[in-house]
Amino acid sequence: MTLRLVGWLGLLELPLALYLAHNYGAPEANLPWFVPSTFYAAAVGHFFVLSALVALILIAPLCRRHWSKVRFTYALIILVLFNGLLAIDAQVYALNHFHFTPAVFELFVHRGEPLSTVSLEVWLSIGWRLLFLIVYSAVVLLVSWFLALHKVRCRLLAGLCLLSWVMANLIHAYADAKQVTPLVEIAARLPWYHPLTMNTFLQEHGLMEVRPEHVTREQMALSAQRPLNYPKQPLTYFAHVREPYNVLLITVPSLRADMLAASTMPNVTAWSLGAHVYERNFAASNSTRGTFFSLLYGLTPSYGSNVQAAGQEPVLITALKAKDYALRFFMAFDHEALGFDTTLGVPASSFYPVDLTSEVKARDSAVIAGFADFISSHDPNKRFFAWVALDGLRTYALDSAVAQPFSPANKSLNKLALGPKTDPVPVFNLYRNAVYYADTQVAKVLEALAVSGLGDNTIVILTSDHGEEFNDNGANYWGHNSNFSRVQMQVPLVIKWPQKAPERVNRVTVSYDVPTTLMTQVLGVQNRLRDFSLGRDLLAPAPHPRKFLLVGSYLEQALLEEKRIVVIDAQGRLSFKDWNYRPLESSEPSSNLFAAIRQMTAFLQDASVAEASEASVVMQARFSEDQ
Repeated sequence: MTLRLVGWLGLLELPLALYLAHNYGAPEANLPWFVPSTFYAAAVGHFFVLSALVALILIAPLCRRHWSKVRFTYALIILVLFNGLLAIDAQVYALNHFHFTPAVFELFVHRGEPLSTVSLEVWLSIGWRLLFLIVYSAVVLLVSWFLALHKVRCRLLAGLCLLSWVMANLIHAYADAKQVTPLVEIAARLPWYHPLTMNTFLQEHGLMEVRPEHVTREQMALSAQRPLNYPKQPLTYFAHVREPYNVLLITVPSLRADMLAASTMPNVTAWSLGAHVYERNFAASNSTRGTFFSLLYGLTPSYGSNVQAAGQEPVLITALKAKDYALRFFMAFDHEALGFDTTLGVPASSFYPVDLTSEVKARDSAVIAGFADFISSHDPNKRFFAWVALDGLRTYALDSAVAQPFSPANKSLNKLALGPKTDPVPVFNLYRNAVYYADTQVAKVLEALAVSGLGDNTIVILTSDHGEEFNDNGANYWGHNSNFSRVQMQVPLVIKWPQKAPERVNRVTVSYDVPTTLMTQVLGVQNRLRDFSLGRDLLAPAPHPRKFLLVGSYLEQALLEEKRIVVIDAQGRLSFKDWNYRPLESSEPSSNLFAAIRQMTAFLQDASVAEASEASVVMQARFSEDQ
């Protein structure tokens, strides 16, 4: 009875699981037939095993003899929770192309909008889905119990599912050893799927040659939670700072580079005519946390966990303190969600208090007013570093009092309704109208600075954490956090320097260049750049063009090269995309991979990392010979 109940529960859960699997994106149709076949075989086997384990561990022990109302209710709750978690994960993956994890849940709790601001359309969509899950789970329980009670066998079907699971694992082990990228990528699509690998066994027995991507994997493992060596040398300063200016950093969330235009941001565009505009600037991450980390630390987001473990403050903050700058942060969101409460090294009083339960427009207005109050009463003889971080554009906030020039446009954003067949134009126009409103908010910040009389002695930096995608490349990507394409990664960077002529800069720049430049050009840091940063000085002549940019997200790192994007997942596996984020047939690593490894380990002090770095140099030499 117990095994039959478990078997039928696992089998009857499959239709819903396989329906949800379409959100995980089957491999592209132009790939060989065995790739989508392996995906669906893996999905059948994996979801059957997953459902059967839930039934075996949580349901069957209490319900194997007879069913009472209490036991049925308990089993129904377990199954609804399981199916609900699958549905949430599928929706999160469909929108962001990563899975629902505790870290993602924490981010949603901290940075999500108050429930009172969720639209009726979204609540109705959630309600209908929840009702469906309850009905589906109840039917599955009743039918499974009926079939098990009447001793209807399910051995053949269950055996076929287990065979699919075994075959998918063996195929993955082979593909992982041979680096058949489309097959290896399947493991990242399915939730809680950790298929078989045998690389260590094959390498130890001389059955598999060590390739550059295997070195990458070892380096990724070595760099996790290793002690920092940051900065490499104590900071030293010139006797007199070069340019004793105040610094104002303004960040507008989710602002694409192509939004810096007179039609969408008239105020900022007019202001930028007197500034340095970096036309090929990239965010260090497709997430807020990653880019803000780089704006402070001058490092890539790959160092985030190391910094958290060490509780290390940014060297930028260290230098600002050494030069006796007043530090103020006006953030319209919960800064603790970004780890600023434990690593920034400034007192809580440096953060302007914001009512996080209020709607986002009110929070933006509050931080702007807070900055205006600060700047109006600030001692002109004491320098300051202020960061005004707006948040309205992230939720496409609009103000009815402000013109909305783009139409047709949706009235609000319903992420649950986005999909491959969604018309992007009304959604994109909603976003552009929100950008138009955000432009008025930035103008208020700039006006407050001008009224204070400190504008002529203040460096103003305007940038963003990441871009925003609206299925631009036809691959069903919406929003951010999901890929490293140009629309998600390229963001504005405008810097207005007092007494410097305006300039349009066409070379490639990145977020972690900003603190590097402030350290050298404003704070008078005397050290070599490689002592404290991976960035470049934006005002110094470029010694040579960048061959790649190392960027990252919560789960992946990537090399942005001139003609392709090389993605390194959490297990060190490589995949190769063009700039439209389509898979590339060519998957040969380049020497940039080894330079990226050195960047990811440059500020780690563990000896084993150094040894692995030497190994990577040897591998690089071998690879170059092969080329």
